[in-house]
Amino acid sequence: MTLPGVRQAAAVAQPDAALGEVVHLFLITEGPDVDVDRIRGSVVAELGELHQPRGVTIVPRQPLTKVGKVDKRKLRAQFR
Repeated sequence: MTLPGVRQAAAVAQPDAALGEVVHLFLITEGPDVDVDRIRGSVVAELGELHQPRGVTIVPRQPLTKVGKVDKRKLRAQFR
């Protein structure tokens, strides 16, 4: 979320046939010109290659739980 244009981010596990699971990001951005490759590079630089997002989805809003946290179960359900 420290990159320009990224307002909110949520990372979830996405099923992957070869690796079991990979990282997928759901982002709320301030504009359509967010550089996904720059985001991936930033994650790798801070956390390492293992945490590189394999997928990135730009969304208008994140689903929330009753207490106001991002509902990651709903985000993961999109992969079924």
